[in-house]
Parts: sequence; structure tokens; C-alpha cells
Amino acid sequence: MNKIKKLLNKFFFLLYFKFLYKPNYEFNEVDEIAVIGRGKSANYYFEKFQNSPKIVALVNFTDQDLKEIDIQVLKNKEIFLFFNIEGNPLSLKYLLSLNIKGLMRTSNDDYGLYKKRKDYKRLNILQKLYLDRLPKYPKHLNDFMYLGNGGLISIVYMINYFKPKRVLLFGFNFYQSKMISNSSFSNSVNEDSTVLRKAGVKLIQNFIHICNSFNNIEFQRYDDTQIENVSNLKQINTGF
Repeated sequence: MNKIKKLLNKFFFLLYFKFLYKPNYEFNEVDEIAVIGRGKSANYYFEKFQNSPKIVALVNFTDQDLKEIDIQVLKNKEIFLFFNIEGNPLSLKYLLSLNIKGLMRTSNDDYGLYKKRKDYKRLNILQKLYLDRLPKYPKHLNDFMYLGNGGLISIVYMINYFKPKRVLLFGFNFYQSKMISNSSFSNSVNEDSTVLRKAGVKLIQNFIHICNSFNNIEFQRYDDTQIENVSNLKQINTGF
């Protein structure tokens, strides 16, 4: 039953993208944006941060993630959705509930022989069709594809698109603590999950590189996992 539901979600997602999706290509520069990953501190945004920026990016969110939060917080926001190669879509229920202004795949066919990668080859025909229909990551940002993480790549895209003065980050714990949903694929992040934690160390280094690359932007990271300090990075504990 779960497999059928996922297939239906992909089918309805393609219909939504084809017939209902109305992107806005006339954005101006903004003072601040919010980018929300799936780390546990994302809950701080949905429970405590009611007056957030109007522009909000959701990275790799699933139905289960949204089911466990107050989606009304996003009611008056302009939402950008980012998806990785796994291609898990939101159901039509959430697609119609959110004010979606942008959809983006955090991968690019022209980078690193994408379609020859093992993870792409493992996808079935429907998954490949689904991914290939989503807007591809801009070629002029290929220099940042080395980041190798949907969340980090999404941050770069949002900075390039909106030219903000401040970027507010929630749910970016770099696999050093729990995820927003107990059913998330990484709910095993604990004291014993050394593989993910080691991978997270590299992600932290890449995130610091983003901060240094855009040193004219103030980054505000809301999470209890402390990382290296840089001059334009403000770290705020959340209690989550």
C-alpha cells in the first residue's frame, strides 16, 4: 500500500507541475530569506518563529514531515521546494495547501555525468521520468555542485536568486543530532550512527565555505549543534 501511495504521489505531482504550478519569475532582491532543512531544529521555526521572512525554502520535505508540524505557519509565505535525486514528492494535499512559487531539483545532468551515477541507475522508469521533468539546477551554479548536499545547494540557489542581506537557517544540524520527523530516513542519527556523523563533518566544512564565499551576507543558524565560528555567521540555540 505504501508503495502504491508513493507512485500516486509522483503521478499527481507531475500533473500539478504540468497544469497547476505557476512560478513567479519577477522576484526582486529581498532583505532576508529562510531556508529550512529537516534537522530537528526545524521545529523551532514552526513553533517559535511566527514572523519569519516572506520567502521560505523547504529542502527535501516529505508528507510525514509536514504532518507533524503546524502548516498554517507557511500560509502567507512564498514557498520554494527543493528535491534531491531520491525524488520523494509531496502529496497533492500539501501541494495545493502551500503557496509554491518555485520548484528545483538539486542536481544537474551536465555535472559529473549525472545519469551515469549509480544512484540514478537504481531509479525505476517512473522515478527517472519524474526527476527529469523537474527544473534542473542552474548551470551557472555548477561550481557549487561539489557541495554534494541538497540543503547546501539550496542555500546557494536562494542566495543567487534573491541576493538577500540575511539568510535564516533552520534544521541544519549536519547529521549531528535528530531529524524533524521520527520517521525520517535519518531517524537513526544517534550516538552509534558514526557514518552519518562523519559525513556531517564534511558538510560543516562545506557550509563554512559557503559563509566565506558570501561574506557580504549575514547567516543566522538556529540549532543547538555548535560549529566553527566565522565573522558573518550567528549561531542561536533553540532548545530543540
